[in-house]
Amino acid sequence: MPPPTQTGAPARTGRPTAPIYTIPIVNQLLRLFCRCCTTSSTKLIIRPPSCFRPRGGDGCCVSLVDVGVWLLGPILIGLASAIIFGLTHTFFYVMLPMLASPVDPQLAKEAAEMGLETIPVAYTRAIYMHIAFVFFLLVNVLHNYVLCVTTRNNGPAFDRVVRELAEATEFVYPETEEEKVESRRAYEQKMIAKGRARRDMARQRRQEANVAAINSSSNQKNGNGSVTAAIDFGNGVSSTQSQSAPTPAPVPAPPIPAMPAWMLMGASEWGWCVKSNQPKPPRSHYDHVTKNLVLNMDHFCPWMFNTIGYLNYRYFCNFLFYVWVSMIYGTILTAVPFRNMNGIRVRDQVKMSKAAGFQTAQHMMRMVPIPEDRTALTFAFMLCLSIGIAILVLGGFHSYLMLTAQTTIEFHGNFAKRRGAARRGSTWNNPYSVGWRNNFRLVYGSQHPLLAILPSSREPQFLPIPINGKLVRRQKRSKKEEGIALVVPKGDSVQLNGSSDERLNQRRTGAYAV
Repeated sequence: MPPPTQTGAPARTGRPTAPIYTIPIVNQLLRLFCRCCTTSSTKLIIRPPSCFRPRGGDGCCVSLVDVGVWLLGPILIGLASAIIFGLTHTFFYVMLPMLASPVDPQLAKEAAEMGLETIPVAYTRAIYMHIAFVFFLLVNVLHNYVLCVTTRNNGPAFDRVVRELAEATEFVYPETEEEKVESRRAYEQKMIAKGRARRDMARQRRQEANVAAINSSSNQKNGNGSVTAAIDFGNGVSSTQSQSAPTPAPVPAPPIPAMPAWMLMGASEWGWCVKSNQPKPPRSHYDHVTKNLVLNMDHFCPWMFNTIGYLNYRYFCNFLFYVWVSMIYGTILTAVPFRNMNGIRVRDQVKMSKAAGFQTAQHMMRMVPIPEDRTALTFAFMLCLSIGIAILVLGGFHSYLMLTAQTTIEFHGNFAKRRGAARRGSTWNNPYSVGWRNNFRLVYGSQHPLLAILPSSREPQFLPIPINGKLVRRQKRSKKEEGIALVVPKGDSVQLNGSSDERLNQRRTGAYAV
């Protein structure tokens, strides 16, 4: 099969297009079997999701990445829901009868004489406690899962947080098109200056390395003297000749490694998102799946069919916690019946059921399954065990990220910064970390931890980043106050209904309006 060939994407003004690919053998199959693809120019185009879908012309354009992600999300949501309700069904119809055993043989005979197909479950205090605990876990799992899926990282909630963050960091948020152009131009100039400073620093380090190499060579000359070499003239006579040590060659310029723009920004420094054409708050990233700018973006979770960020990270952590507790509970609950599944007690229970007058096996011995329960019991035990181990690893990683004030994206960037600082003989500290207690409060708020993990739909209590090493509590505003211009440090009130020239002048003179 010939390899995919790269083709040129149709040019479109306004945004650059990414390369597209096509597979020749698939193109031939399309021309043979597809009624709408009859011309010789028909091609199956494979493109990344950020490209434009070409319009017009012959052929089919299929974005495999886009289609795959948008199809995988609902499938995984349905699969997760099936797992949740399947395990719940197993608990009520398989585990509860085993928990209610043993059954008095006399009661079993009476139930058989009454014509009952199964022995009724005797609800004791222990059974009610198991049911209450399962309902508690089920409510918390579903609550956090639904909110994690449905909470969007854009809209009014995003706008409110961005405006409050702009006010706290003294950033002039652009309101008009002229201000956006000015802000983007300032960001581009700033990034050019940062890139130039990075190259100058690399050049300075290279010069320092050359000077150190020359000094080291000079010290070796002064300490060891000249180098003496023996020369043989071929007639049995030899002489010695003094040679000086060679001068070390200058250190070649190593290539400057590529670095994302956000790693060059300061802790509270704003950037500009080219994809969404809006100011980019600190710790925010553009998500290529949902096509949104996400505050404190962690990752896109296909199981949630949503991006995990500032507004739904608490729901995500709670979901992991309650799922892990549920899986541990399920593993412990099904371990003993799973071990007894093929033992002699199963056969004894079948004999007791027939002796009581039942045609089928009944739950008459505690934690001993009947033959009909084997499939569901095996499925529940293996599923709880495997998911519990997986969630333990994932939840442990996110607990570490939460307590150290990092996201998954920042974890990789901070690792590179820490390694670079170690090579220079210095240390690097995370500017967003304010101690593990305050890092926990940044996600869960100032409530008691046991109350913070209970079901709640409240928004985060603190801004996405600490200011001057302290958490900043978000403002409580009424709906009428939302969207009104606010003023930061200089005290002069600036209204949003001013002209563009006045606002640009205020931007240059330092009157900051949000």
